[in-house]
Amino acid sequence: MSRAFSLLELVVTVAMIGIIVTIAAPRMSRLSESARIAATQETVRRAQYVLDEQQAITGEYPGTLRPEWFPHGRIVNGLLPDQATLLQVVAGPPEQTDPSSPIAGTKAAAAFWYNSANGHFRARIPSQGSQAANAALYRKVNLLPPNVAVGTGIEITDAGGESAMSLEAE
Repeated sequence: MSRAFSLLELVVTVAMIGIIVTIAAPRMSRLSESARIAATQETVRRAQYVLDEQQAITGEYPGTLRPEWFPHGRIVNGLLPDQATLLQVVAGPPEQTDPSSPIAGTKAAAAFWYNSANGHFRARIPSQGSQAANAALYRKVNLLPPNVAVGTGIEITDAGGESAMSLEAE
């Protein structure tokens, strides 16, 4: 004798699955965001380490970063998957420690910023909706203390202008 599920049993089962998904989905989303932030923080750590190492060896910071300095020949910003490997290099004044715009507003914007005059390397972030949220995420991703002001004004570039390049091994 075959026993089928009643309509009530099916409704209760679907409702329970819905409740579980409602509880679990936001948690999974937060974990995914945390992983992207952690991956970008590791990229910033690695880049700063490599830049400081190059400065110790040669006495000056390199003009750009080389893909082979990073795992798998790529430097990736997990928060900006569309422009993850783009780097903007400036030969700005030594006192400039951050890009004038830490937000990557368009797909053409570079995901990373590097000032070859002082070795400062920063990851740009997607907009978070408010200035305070943007500043908090920018500081977190770039491993900056909470009391550090973000940005130093107008970005100054060398005579050749800004250059955005892909940091991905060919």
